[in-house]
This record gives sequence, structure tokens and C-alpha cells, in this order.
Amino acid sequence: GTYPPLRDPGPRTVSMGADLAPGLGSSTFFRGRDRRHFSLGLFGAWSGAIEGAALSAGLDVVTGDVEGAQIAGLGAYTHETVTGVQLAGGGALRRRDVEGAQIAGGAALAWGDLRGLQSSGGLAMTRGSVRGLQNGALAALVGGDLSGLQAGTVGWVGGTLRGAQLGVVTMNGGAIGGQVGLL
Repeated sequence: GTYPPLRDPGPRTVSMGADLAPGLGSSTFFRGRDRRHFSLGLFGAWSGAIEGAALSAGLDVVTGDVEGAQIAGLGAYTHETVTGVQLAGGGALRRRDVEGAQIAGGAALAWGDLRGLQSSGGLAMTRGSVRGLQNGALAALVGGDLSGLQAGTVGWVGGTLRGAQLGVVTMNGGAIGGQVGLL
């Protein structure tokens, strides 16, 4: 005979999820679609959303929103919005907006708008607009407008700068405020 198709239960809220690596642990059962209050990953973790805190020694992947803190030793990736803190030793990537702080040792990348702080030991880049502070030791890049302060060896604002821009090489689409650079 024929069997009816299995129903997808959709996202499920759990108090805690733990993974040895993304896809090996709690995420094996929920396929990275669970909403976790606390997530723990040894080499990494994969969850659908975080409402609380995620801590991984390696790579932490969240396919939905993060409301709280996402902390990873190697890399942190959030597909949707981060409201809170995203912190990574290597790279931090967000596909949507950031409200709070995004801090990374290597590269901090946000594809949406940023309200708050974006700081990196290497590259800090936001495709949208920034309202707050952006600091990239090597380069700080904003695709849209910047209202606040940008600091980096190379600083670039694609839109209007409303505030201050500090660096060795600074460029913008038009400044209402201060710009300090050698070039």
C-alpha cells in the first residue's frame, strides 16, 4: 500500500541543544530548524534560531534570527537578523541586519544595515548603512550611508558620511562632518 507523506513538524523550541559539529547532535534530529534558548557546540553547532545564547568552539551556524549572544571560536554565521552580540575569533557573517555588536578577529561582515558596533582585527564591511561605530584595523567599508564614526587603515563609505571618518586612506560619497586621512 501507499503511506501518507510525513508531515514536517516545523520549528520546535527547546531549552538546550548540543552538537559535536554542525549536523551531529541535536541538529541531526531537527535539521537545524530548532529554536534554542541555549546552544552548545564542541566543534560547531547548527540551529534554526537562538533566543538566549549560542557558544561553539568552532563554527556556529544559525539559519534564522539570533536574539541574545552568538559566540564562536572560529566562525559565526547568522542567516537572518542579529539583535544582541555576534562574536567570533575568525569571522562573523550576518546575511541581514544587525542591532547591537558584531565583533571578529579576522572579518566582520553584515549584508544588511548595522545599528551599533562593528569591529574587526582585519576587515569590517557592511553592505547597507551604518548608524554607530565601525572599526576595521585593515579596512572599514560601508556600501550605504554612515552616521557615526568609521576608523580603519582604509575607510570607504559609498553613500553620505554624517560624522567622522579616520584612516590613512579615506573615501566617501559626500561628507557632512569630519574626514581625517593622509590620502
